[in-house]
Amino acid sequence: MYEEDFKKAGKLFREIRKGNHISGQELAQGIISYSSLNKFEVGKNHLTFLDLARLLKRMNVDLDSFYEQVSSTKEIDLSLRGRYGQFLREVRRDYEANDLSTIETNAKQLQEDFGHDGNVLNLIELTTLAALIKESEGRFHLKETIVEQLEDHFMQLQNWDAFNLSVFNNTAPLASTKMIEVVAKELVYKDQVGPLHSNILTTLTNIVDLLFRKNQQKEAKAMLAKVKHLLGKDEPLLLVRFKVQFLENLFELDIEKGRDKNRILIQQLRDLGADRLASSYEDYLQKYLSSNK
Repeated sequence: MYEEDFKKAGKLFREIRKGNHISGQELAQGIISYSSLNKFEVGKNHLTFLDLARLLKRMNVDLDSFYEQVSSTKEIDLSLRGRYGQFLREVRRDYEANDLSTIETNAKQLQEDFGHDGNVLNLIELTTLAALIKESEGRFHLKETIVEQLEDHFMQLQNWDAFNLSVFNNTAPLASTKMIEVVAKELVYKDQVGPLHSNILTTLTNIVDLLFRKNQQKEAKAMLAKVKHLLGKDEPLLLVRFKVQFLENLFELDIEKGRDKNRILIQQLRDLGADRLASSYEDYLQKYLSSNK
């Protein structure tokens, strides 16, 4: 989530709590301090995935539906980031409706438009759709020159902020292995403890995934080791830790042993109310097992 999304999450959480007539002290008891809860509600602090899930469960609120409400309560933003965010919400509706044909049609139109007006927004929207179609095993021919322009765009970046990390994550399936490794080295070098630390570690974990699926197992394992080192021992980045553990299990020499470990992880997500996230990992695991029969 972007910083403003955390603020909206806190505001929405407070509205839900008050609507359920539960005091902050009562809700926080045994999970987090009241001070931490209050700071989260006013946008001055983040909650870990696990703490948020536990608090929502105490109010009988589904984690997936909470995230859905946060993403749907967006204010009008005409900046590049705002326009891209609106674009992603529209794409998400089509994707969740399994309407791949509409996504493919939109990609064709964007590619045609890009030939007339090759601005940055057109580039990242087009390549986002192309990457999604590729991951969904759909049919769409993206011109090689556009992939080259996307890679040039990333190479020229001076500021890897949350927005640019998001764009990279959404378009990385199109990038060459060389490009992915260059970005990974840049992010490892720029990593810093702070608000962006979580975004960088999430991106690096996604890079492990990409290298793994490109059959670059040696490089994937090396990057996974770097991510684990950057995570340290005490940081509450549970979603990153979950994916790191999931990928580590895939690297097990005993495939059945790794499968069983990941099924336990997936069930833990379901127990927290993150059914949508659990299903995405379940699909991933099934595809991996099918490809290794």
